[in-house]
Amino acid sequence: MSVEIKQHNLLRVTQTIPNIGNTGVGAATRALGLGEASRTLNATSTPPATDAYKGTFALSGGALTLDLTALVEAGLPTLDMTGLKLQTIKVINAVGNGPLTVSEGAANGYPVYGAAGSVILPAGASNQQDYADNAADVATADADIDFAGTGSELFDLLMIFG
Repeated sequence: MSVEIKQHNLLRVTQTIPNIGNTGVGAATRALGLGEASRTLNATSTPPATDAYKGTFALSGGALTLDLTALVEAGLPTLDMTGLKLQTIKVINAVGNGPLTVSEGAANGYPVYGAAGSVILPAGASNQQDYADNAADVATADADIDFAGTGSELFDLLMIFG
C-alpha cells in the first residue's frame, strides 16, 4: 500500500483596529498568522508517511481503547502499525458531547501525548498533533490509546503513521 498525505495547516486572522481616542490615526487592519505550512508526506519524505487510519467512533459506557496493532476499518484488512511511529493525530469531538479525554492506554499504553499526558477536548473541539518523526514506535507493549467521556459520545479520528 502506498500513501501520500497532503497536509495544510492554516490559521489566519484579519483584525480591524479602530481609531482610538484623538490619535489622529484612522482605523487599521492587520493580518495575523501562525505556523502556516503545507507539506506532502509519503514513504520517502521526512517525516515519512506509509499508512493512515480514519474512523468515527462511539464510546461505550464512557470509554474506548484503540489498539494500534489491530485497527479495523469496514471493508479493509486489519491494520497493524507495529514498528511505525505516529506522525499525526487529529481528533474531533462532536458538538453536543461531553468532554472527551484522549490519553495513553492503561494497559500497553501508547504515549500519544507523552508519558502520562492527555488532552481534554470540550464539545465541538478538535486537536491536531504533529510529531515530526519524534513519537514512539508502536509495539505490542506500546499500542493502546484510551478515549474517555461520559456516555456513548461520537468522535472522529484520523492518524498518519510512518
